Amino acid sequence: RSSDLGQVGCYTLYNVKIRRDIVVSQALSALVTSFQSVLSANIHDSTFCHQLAEVGFLAYFQSLLNLQGDEKGMVEDFCVAVRELNNFSFVLVESNTVKRSSESVVFKGSRSFAVIELSLAQHAFNLLPASLKRRQPIKVVPVLFNQAVIPQQLQDLTSNSQFQDDINAEGLAKLSQYIHHYRDVVGKFSAHASLGLHSLLELFSRAQLTYQNQKSRNVEFLARLEQLCRRLNGGHLTSCKKIGRA
Repeated sequence: RSSDLGQVGCYTLYNVKIRRDIVVSQALSALVTSFQSVLSANIHDSTFCHQLAEVGFLAYFQSLLNLQGDEKGMVEDFCVAVRELNNFSFVLVESNTVKRSSESVVFKGSRSFAVIELSLAQHAFNLLPASLKRRQPIKVVPVLFNQAVIPQQLQDLTSNSQFQDDINAEGLAKLSQYIHHYRDVVGKFSAHASLGLHSLLELFSRAQLTYQNQKSRNVEFLARLEQLCRRLNGGHLTSCKKIGRA
């Protein structure tokens, strides 16, 4: 009956919504922890602070999950969660102003669009550029790459290979946009940083070429991306299955 179908549809929609909330909250927790760690390590670097203000925070997610069985569903959830992070941003505030202990975190907004307010101690807050002191939001730029580590006999499954190609192509396109924006902005604030831009672009080109030449179990591709993430002051987050006994 139509009423029964309606109930089933509502129940399915409810389950999808709950599933989305679970995976996004997990990704969000990792994002906040990563951002706090990178900010703490680079707060004295004025170029980095300007990078946050004008380019945003790069969140590099790396998945080592296979695209078989339950793990394929995990990767699909991961894709949704990482894309949803585009709807979040950070705002930095001085802890004394808001009467909270340093490094506390407050979320403001809805499940779809929210600002993550992070309070800093006065000495750290004073190091920020004027725009961030005025509570300008820091954009989150999440990118996801997947490299399945699977047995040789399973490497040529077309549908799964295409799924991984689509994930990595999207990640490369978004990373390319971030790098070029970084190039245009950072050179204005640091002569030292501008000297390294050419090698940064070369590293990205090599990563693209490595991926095009070898798409199965491509450890070198991931290694180059990790180097890029470090050079771009990004957060590096890895997802993999539980390692069993040898």
